[in-house]
Amino acid sequence: MTETNNSHSLGRIGRLVRILLLFAGGCQILFGLAFTVANLGKMQAFGDTYELLDAGKHLVFDDRTGLFYPLILAAADLLQGITGISRILPVQLLQLILAYYGTYLVLKCFCPVGRSGRMVLEIASLFMVTSAPLLQLHLSGLPYSLALSLLCLQFALQKTTGSKWVIILFPILEALTLPWTGLAGLFLSALCMLFDREKKKKGNLRLLLTAALILLCVHAAANAVLLRPGNRGKMQNSAVSSLCLHMTWSKLGDNYFFWDDEIKNIFSEADSVSVTNMESQLLTEFGPRVDREYGYFGAQKVYLGMIKSILRHRTKETVADQLEDLLAYGFMPARIFANLNGYGRSQTGFDLSRMWEHSPELGRLLFLVSMYLIPIGLILSGIVFITSKKNLVDIKFGLLFAIFVTAWLMTALTAYFPFDLKRGYLLWYLMGLPAALAMVSTSEKDKRLLW
Repeated sequence: MTETNNSHSLGRIGRLVRILLLFAGGCQILFGLAFTVANLGKMQAFGDTYELLDAGKHLVFDDRTGLFYPLILAAADLLQGITGISRILPVQLLQLILAYYGTYLVLKCFCPVGRSGRMVLEIASLFMVTSAPLLQLHLSGLPYSLALSLLCLQFALQKTTGSKWVIILFPILEALTLPWTGLAGLFLSALCMLFDREKKKKGNLRLLLTAALILLCVHAAANAVLLRPGNRGKMQNSAVSSLCLHMTWSKLGDNYFFWDDEIKNIFSEADSVSVTNMESQLLTEFGPRVDREYGYFGAQKVYLGMIKSILRHRTKETVADQLEDLLAYGFMPARIFANLNGYGRSQTGFDLSRMWEHSPELGRLLFLVSMYLIPIGLILSGIVFITSKKNLVDIKFGLLFAIFVTAWLMTALTAYFPFDLKRGYLLWYLMGLPAALAMVSTSEKDKRLLW
């Protein structure tokens, strides 16, 4: 009898928390929809957007621009010339539709509801789309939103169809949209196979290796023909160059006397100090100079030598910096509030100024709601799953945790320069997903109570 009463008490707590989550999520949705309407057709002034647009208009790409997104922006610009509508409007609508549909399919993978649960599924999808850091990307002219939607569609289609073409084609689409995302797509497929005990097959490893080989061939061919490194005067976007930037950019001037002669011969100490203070010059001056002087693969040897040098001469500082970056991307809401209070070098102030430029008051309000709702949603969703005996959501917590850790490490290692909330797009999504799943887990009794 006591166990039954405890079970009923826990059930009531779970229902109360779910209703609270739906109410809080509904508030964010209202603010997010208002912010969306206020910003439709208005371009956020990111320099990368205009560079991508220029790449698409003149068909001059490199291994940083990707191929698809510049062409999408160029098509939107052409449409503006014909119809007179804002060139960013069709891009925004496309990104919002794909973000909503991709999230809807992801949530449906965990909870294949009937008509009675579709409304809650739609609310949870809108909740994910209107989270401030993600909504900013959906409304921007940057490729992060499209890359995220492709990853969501890949996950949903692989879970529901198990088609080998999903595993092969989506990483290629992702790689041609945003560099490094194709690798994330391969990891996603591998983790889904690893945790899907019902569909384990002997050919999975062979399929993954085939997909990886095809992706590598497409990447090499695209870099040789279309996405040629240095085509737009930027540093190559290889694994070694990215890791070099990540580990050395803040110490380039301080560490000058430890660098090999290959660096000293083409870069003075004054240049190194200047680049350290203006980190964007690493991509436009330092990197291109090294690439031109030593060639694509020769430059990679130079970058590898820089990595070894800074690890040898500044071991403790370098390790501490890497751990700080890792923690920053693992606890992004806390890091953002720290940045706004003057702690640490970051792109946070600039990113938020772009988000708020057209509707500052509404943007700040949505941002605060989302920043507090992400950690609170994680806590409340934990309560829901603990108190729910019969959960409608089939959650593979091990899979979600493995995806989060993989995304966390990839983001921290490939995101060079100061902390940038845009580059954490996949982590923002995964941090908000538990709250959305807790909303979808609402039982039939709760639905009758709510609707």
